[in-house]
Amino acid sequence: MAAAAAASTKAETIVENDLRRKKKMNEAIMKMFENRE
Repeated sequence: MAAAAAASTKAETIVENDLRRKKKMNEAIMKMFENRE
């Protein structure tokens, strides 16, 4: 059970990191568009 719990928390961490990375990319793209105007 502990191994399964560790695996699920690891997967959640990977998902959170992925979402954070996408959010940063979106913010960078928005800044690029703002700077273009």
